[in-house]
Order: sequence, then C-alpha cells, then structure tokens
Amino acid sequence: MFSKLLKDVQNLSLPKGEYALFGSTPIIVRGLREASNDIDVLVTQRVWNEYSVLPEWHVRELESGEEYLEWLGHNIELYKSWGPGEWDIDKILDSAEEIDGVYCVTLDTVLEWKVRLGRPKDVRDIQLIKHYLRDGIS
Repeated sequence: MFSKLLKDVQNLSLPKGEYALFGSTPIIVRGLREASNDIDVLVTQRVWNEYSVLPEWHVRELESGEEYLEWLGHNIELYKSWGPGEWDIDKILDSAEEIDGVYCVTLDTVLEWKVRLGRPKDVRDIQLIKHYLRDGIS
C-alpha cells in the first residue's frame, strides 16, 4: 500500500523545491518505522493553486481552520501551511532531502514538529528520530 502511495506521489511530477513529504513519511521512507496509510505533502502556493482547480482534488478543512487538498481515492493530501506555530515553508522545501525518488522534509524538522504537537502517538516517532540522528542507525 505505502509503496503505491509513493508511486502515486512520483506520478504527480511535482517540481523539485516546491514540495516535500511531511508527517511520518520521512521516518517511514528511511525504514525507521512501519508504513502508514496516507501521505502528507507540503507544497508551495503555486502548486496548491494548480491542484486546487483539478476535479479529483477536493478542498478540506482542519479543525484549526487551515485548508488542505485531498486527492480522492489516493490517501494523499497537499498542504500549503503547517502547524502548530509558524514555519518558514520556503526554508523547509529548500532543505528537503531526496529519498527513493521523492523529496522529504528533514528529520530535524519532523522532530521539531512532532515535539511541538506533543501528541501521545508521536512519542515513539520522537524517540526513533532522536536515536537515528544520534547514532545514524535504525
């Protein structure tokens, strides 16, 4: 399932520097934890505007009021912002790392994001990232 999601992202042919996989995907593609059933993609405003008018992409709203695009039937979501807090989207996208043919947010950024969220479900991911960054192994 997850490899199909990655292939779907690759098939979107998103431009380098204008997207990066976020959420838990940067952890998963490094083999640090089991796969999830969706992929979150951070994109530039230009990419957001381009995809928001396509019929297979639907605008959805988070509880926070932020909008995202859902690709119907694909479990892929596009975000033009990220929270909580303020984030420099251009910096995040510029520093994205290519892994297996897709660009991913750096683990340092994922770690900072998961710590900010403070959700119980992120505790294990935080430990995995810290261990990987410290020791370079999974």
